[in-house]
Amino acid sequence: MPKKTEYPHAVRYVNFLLYSLSKGDGAPKVLRKSESVPKIAGADKDLDVPPLDHVINRLKFVAGLNPEPYAEPTRGTVSLTIGGKDCAVECLFDDSADCLCTLKMKG
Repeated sequence: MPKKTEYPHAVRYVNFLLYSLSKGDGAPKVLRKSESVPKIAGADKDLDVPPLDHVINRLKFVAGLNPEPYAEPTRGTVSLTIGGKDCAVECLFDDSADCLCTLKMKG
């Protein structure tokens, strides 16, 4: 099987997405097949918005999961440090539904 190449804009986009989630109101962020990839408030004007599948694959990777599609809903956790504070983002991936990924800050 050929190795998938990393889409560099997905790395940067996901970093901004996770940062914006940590600074938000605590509401979950939902990424859906039926919607375009959301713009991130406060992000650089030149932030390229990558294709949704690249964003999902990057989120799976940083959550410690294989980026391949799963038959059943799968959970992962992204651990990161923002401003010296340890944070965790709970991720629920459902590759068979319109709602591909739900992200929620823990604690």
